[in-house]
Amino acid sequence: MGRPEAVAVVSSVLGWSYFAAWSLSFYPQIWLNYTRRSVIGLSFDYQLYNLLGYTCYSIYTCCLSFNRPIRHEYDHVFSSNLVTIQDCVFALHAVLA
Repeated sequence: MGRPEAVAVVSSVLGWSYFAAWSLSFYPQIWLNYTRRSVIGLSFDYQLYNLLGYTCYSIYTCCLSFNRPIRHEYDHVFSSNLVTIQDCVFALHAVLA
């Protein structure tokens, strides 16, 4: 395994670890609200801003990953696209959590 391949493997492992850690961080609050059957102390403004932010982040990451004209234009200016599939999966999961 050459150096670029090793960097790609490390990047992938770190990307999925990031996805798992941040995704798991959403569930304690959801579980607490479910077991208490109450949302006392939960800020609906914060939830709304989170939804808006993760929706915009999802659009950004998915466009840079799956939209060819946008990806081509970005690659023309910056020479590489650092958005990975882990970023897209996390952003979409965050919108739903």
